[in-house]
Amino acid sequence: MNNVNKRRQWHVPLALIGVITLLITGVSRTAHAEPPGGTAGWTRTFNEDFNGMTKNGESFTTPSGNKWATCFFWGTGEIFDGSGNFYSGRDMYVSNGNLVMPVVRNPDGSFNGSLANSDPNVSGQTSAGTFSQLYGYWEARVKISMTDGDAPYFGLPPVSHAWPPEIEIFEIPGGWSRLGQRVHFLSMTGTDDANKAPGTWEPGNGFRFQDDYHLFACRWEPGVMIFYVDGVERFRTEKGVPAEPSFLNLGHGCGSDGGLWNGNNQNGTWPQNTLVDYVRVWRNTGNVPIPPVPEGEPFQNLGWVATASVSGGGAASNAVDWDPWTRWASGGRVTGGEWLSLNFGRKLYFNRIVLDATGFAGDHARGVSVYVSDDGANWGAPVYSGAGSVTDGVHTISVPNQNAQYVRVVNSGDSGSNWWSVGSVRIISSGGPVSPPVGSVPMGQTIAIKSLNNGYFISTDLGQSLSPVRAGWATGVGSWERYRLDDAGNGQVALFSLSNSRYVSVDNTRSDKLLRAAWATSIGDWEKFNWEPRSGNGFAIKSIVTGKYVSSNLGDGGNLWAQWADSVGGWEEFEWQLN
Repeated sequence: MNNVNKRRQWHVPLALIGVITLLITGVSRTAHAEPPGGTAGWTRTFNEDFNGMTKNGESFTTPSGNKWATCFFWGTGEIFDGSGNFYSGRDMYVSNGNLVMPVVRNPDGSFNGSLANSDPNVSGQTSAGTFSQLYGYWEARVKISMTDGDAPYFGLPPVSHAWPPEIEIFEIPGGWSRLGQRVHFLSMTGTDDANKAPGTWEPGNGFRFQDDYHLFACRWEPGVMIFYVDGVERFRTEKGVPAEPSFLNLGHGCGSDGGLWNGNNQNGTWPQNTLVDYVRVWRNTGNVPIPPVPEGEPFQNLGWVATASVSGGGAASNAVDWDPWTRWASGGRVTGGEWLSLNFGRKLYFNRIVLDATGFAGDHARGVSVYVSDDGANWGAPVYSGAGSVTDGVHTISVPNQNAQYVRVVNSGDSGSNWWSVGSVRIISSGGPVSPPVGSVPMGQTIAIKSLNNGYFISTDLGQSLSPVRAGWATGVGSWERYRLDDAGNGQVALFSLSNSRYVSVDNTRSDKLLRAAWATSIGDWEKFNWEPRSGNGFAIKSIVTGKYVSSNLGDGGNLWAQWADSVGGWEEFEWQLN
């Protein structure tokens, strides 16, 4: 958040905090009261509609048993939060099935708590000590107030009470039709990443958040967060994603920062009420896969590596450093053959490349050829050759749908007296499935698995009574070759065969420890494997029952065994691909 901190510990020097922010307008007013894509695979773990709520001192209790505290963990009564607010439960109430969170002003026009004049009395409510969860889908339907100095919010602080991290599902500053959705995290380098966050804000043709209820939500999974407004994805990030349980924190803050974010509360109209219709939390119990980055939206450039054939005017890394005012530049005239290459660290589905040289007028390639590669060494024929389009220094290159880890843009024209410069690169999604980073575990994804021993995909052989899993014949992917990788806990995985809805098991009753997808509809020890990433999308798996690596036995028709291998050789190497 900015100036209105929700907890005393949150008052942290900005030089140590990284923030990922998206400011948006023009959202739909159609609420989507469940995880996008429906409830299949999701289990609701928390449900609060505030009906029948009773107030007991500094907490509210509802018939469902949910208990909400109207203060924070470090004290009772009017709680000073460290940034000019006193949180008080005395003014909160329930009306018409809504939790009402007011900000009040004294009759003399001042904001005051019990300890200091000019500090506003504001409202906050948390589930600390009564509900917390790691990951899931979190949502609240809220009608905010909006006046100068206002700051309603919905966040997920960690149960450790440390700050950072903190997940902000929304914070809406008073007097502005804009929305902040972000993750606060401690920068690994101790530097401030705030000004390098993606996302922009533009006025929304008179749109006002306070005119209606809106559903604010986030999907939180290992290594990724997706933020939604009214069921529409507005932002996703893989940077600084917390990995510790968090609790719910709803509040209506107030502040004055001279207009930088909250505005000036002395210019606001008071009192103001923020209304909460309901709050729900879901757990992903069915390994529902991460949805694709929406078509037409840019990918986040985390960990991208840029290289170039020339860099006399600025390093290639400047093109992917989040700062549009640094640039990669040729340092002189280009006449043909110069190139800029990107390694995304995973395969991306894309159909547009945007080379932004705003501020460096005229410094663009006059013609380009675009190449793609899976290994950064073999490029093949160009997938596009032409001029693209240039508007105000932004060079947009549309290409046929691609799925690649590497892309190279090669200059094919003469820049004359200009350089070739790129301040930032955007790669635009074509809407294909999300590939995890190279070397990661594609948890929850539908995959096909190829034996690097013989080049065949593994299949569940439904033509055999044992339903063995084998790499014996499949050179392409059909229904028998599709598996879902499930989280088996403790860092272990399980393979679910989509051809017959059975988990792959090590048949410990057989001397050969054959892998079969024959009987298991749930995960036990026989279905658990340790996954060991190798180069690229390569991996090896080891049975926790036998302690042996899984091998593709060429002497037995490619049947998979977990019988003898204590180390990884050619027969134990596999490669996955999304399917």
